[in-house]
Amino acid sequence: MDFLPYLEEEYRLHPLDQNEDDVKWAYQVSFGAEHLLKDFAEAESYFHEEFLATKPSKNLALFEAISPTLLRVNIAPFKANGYPEEELFELFLRSASLAKPHPDEFEDLVSLVSSFLKEKKGQSAQEEFDRFVVSYRQEGIHPLHHSEAYTKAYSPHYRLVDQEEFAAFLAEL
Repeated sequence: MDFLPYLEEEYRLHPLDQNEDDVKWAYQVSFGAEHLLKDFAEAESYFHEEFLATKPSKNLALFEAISPTLLRVNIAPFKANGYPEEELFELFLRSASLAKPHPDEFEDLVSLVSSFLKEKKGQSAQEEFDRFVVSYRQEGIHPLHHSEAYTKAYSPHYRLVDQEEFAAFLAEL
């Protein structure tokens, strides 16, 4: 699969991406969000708290495609459109259960990011990213939070949802 258009779009939408945001993107594309469901009660509680705390807004896109099969569905416009909270949680649950881990894909995506950074930002950006990845790997491949810079700039509140699941949801409206 060609993931370069998705990486380019990620940088177009979020030019303040940091190294951890790039690794988070690669992780999400490769592993989905199943890790969030290890403690179902905690995941459900956190989702409802985040949904409640997020102000409705139509200033964001309803979703962002991060791969050929996966979307980040933004909570603020989801709420602003009057879509039910439980629907997003159910979409997230079904999507997490559909996701199959692809560790080899993760390595390919990390390499893609490294090459992309060299081309777009220069060799020093690539080297900084590569050093970050070496440090990251020392703790094993694991999910990350968005960087502080990303969080301040974009206030991300979303759930990962399978594109086909989301298309079916929209078709039922």
